[in-house]
Amino acid sequence: MKKIVATVLSALLAIALCGCAKNPSSENSGGGELPPEEPLAVKSYTDMDIDSVEAYVKSPFYNDKNDSVAYVSNAMWSMFGLVNDGQSLVTRFGNEATWFEWLSEKVLWSGDEGYISDLKNKIAGYPQVDCGFIWSWTTTPYWTVAGTKSLHYDGTFRYIAAVYNVIKWENGTEFLDRKDTSTIGGDRALDASAGKTVYQKTALAMDYILNRLYGSDGHIRITERSVLMADGKTKFFNEWNNTGKFGSSSSNYWDNLCYGNYDAYENALFYRALESMAGIETMRGDAAKASEYTALAQKVKARYDELYYSEKTGRYIGAVDTDGVRHDYGLTYQNFEALRYGLGDANKAKSIFSWIDGERIVDGDTVTGKDILSYSSILNGYYKKMGVSTRVPDGLVLAARSNTVAVESKKDENNRTWWHNPGGISEFDRASYNRHLENGGYIFYTAYYELMSRLKYLGANSAIVRMQQIAEVYEYNLLNSDIGGWMEGLIGEFPESGLVPIFYLNGLLGIDADYNGLRLAPQFGTAYETLGVQSLRYGNCTYAIEAKKNGNATVKTTGAMNLKLMYKPVCGSSVKAVAKNAQGQTVKTITQKIDERGEALLDLTDMNGVLRVNITVE
Repeated sequence: MKKIVATVLSALLAIALCGCAKNPSSENSGGGELPPEEPLAVKSYTDMDIDSVEAYVKSPFYNDKNDSVAYVSNAMWSMFGLVNDGQSLVTRFGNEATWFEWLSEKVLWSGDEGYISDLKNKIAGYPQVDCGFIWSWTTTPYWTVAGTKSLHYDGTFRYIAAVYNVIKWENGTEFLDRKDTSTIGGDRALDASAGKTVYQKTALAMDYILNRLYGSDGHIRITERSVLMADGKTKFFNEWNNTGKFGSSSSNYWDNLCYGNYDAYENALFYRALESMAGIETMRGDAAKASEYTALAQKVKARYDELYYSEKTGRYIGAVDTDGVRHDYGLTYQNFEALRYGLGDANKAKSIFSWIDGERIVDGDTVTGKDILSYSSILNGYYKKMGVSTRVPDGLVLAARSNTVAVESKKDENNRTWWHNPGGISEFDRASYNRHLENGGYIFYTAYYELMSRLKYLGANSAIVRMQQIAEVYEYNLLNSDIGGWMEGLIGEFPESGLVPIFYLNGLLGIDADYNGLRLAPQFGTAYETLGVQSLRYGNCTYAIEAKKNGNATVKTTGAMNLKLMYKPVCGSSVKAVAKNAQGQTVKTITQKIDERGEALLDLTDMNGVLRVNITVE
């Protein structure tokens, strides 16, 4: 068993801050000034306790410290992102539309043409009921596990987000015109998507959400109307039971939990889908529709906090059932995802993370304190429950437990709990607390949403420390872990594990595509002076991007430079971009003031012959 080398958290010599005026909005987009942070020590990859350190050193992500965070991000990218390191630790695709958003966020920037092409084909050809409902499973409208049937609604929301991810990274709307030429599965009468374009399917999905799920009211409510076909009378599913009550059906990826009625999970995805639809319409040139979706998103945000935030527990609940009962099981992943999408605010985030980090104890929780995030406690609790002597070393932290309240701790007079039980996996036995990934265990991908939320509200150092902790678990077991019994959701049918390394790109480097260009908003904390990605595909070009804490940045390409770059340096009042050709000659110089959001928009389109742009702040 490999020993654990603890991450050094003691202070080093103070890291010099950049010499220009600080941009207070850059390092903490959650609102308000963060207090000064102590210098954060890092561990070089050469000090990691692993057999080989060379395989991932020259992968896409790097920094000036060549540290464990960059190393493990690159390792996870090969293992779980592109799935190309020879281990096949995870599958490349899931079995439902839910995965489309995750995979599109994961791979579209990478330039892996095969993976991206397969994903786009699946999105374009995925089946849809005539009312707009996106099928729950690849081969049937229903979620069928161990002979049971239910409906999963999350794929309908995530389908919209995935489509937007495609067109924003391609920097064009051609994909929206792709026609569905496939007919999938045995329920062909319920596949009305043949011949429709991707845009038509996306608009129809949103129409379903707004009408059959009451989205036009500013919230999602799942009722029997959700299973009506286009005629408004005929049901495509007669076993509807998404009431949110004890013993009811599941409604999403978390298929053992009884989400339904006023459903907080689907409502968070609704907010995300509205923003995505606004982006789609903006790129299509329909500003009026985009504005409608943006306005509704703001209504959803206010309504979300009213419906789902609990002042008593200081976190978001799971659902309000048809009897008006509020169900709160300390669902960590749901709180992370809501914060990541922009729901809530700085005060709510502070409350949520004080609970997650064990600084605040919530009455009635089964697990509290440091045990919420402790990988060691999760696995050792499982081993103890199973009566085996195996023990994981103390101090390891990977991903938060899915829930902090045991599902079996609350039940009605008929002994029913908030547990959907396909295949006889009982919450009182094989799925009791600390024996199942949806009841005391964990699913790794949720760490991505945690990291992105941590970065936004607690600052870069908080997120970097969490990545250092993940690197320590990598040193322990190379993140090749599945103890069986559905306790862990890390390898196997979890391609979404590949979201976690994308934190380096979307989070630390602050790179993401948008309807109006490519964003670069790096966050260094007190650990780094330089952050970079060696290869990134945007539009029809491949770029290398490097950012420095002093405000300087470099964008290089092997082809013609062609992008609008929204740069958000951590300091400065204006930005100067000098475009150079292959001979190092200056072709064009652009000077742009930094706006009230801390960004400078640099128009680097149609720069034939330009292979490099050097950016400095003034």
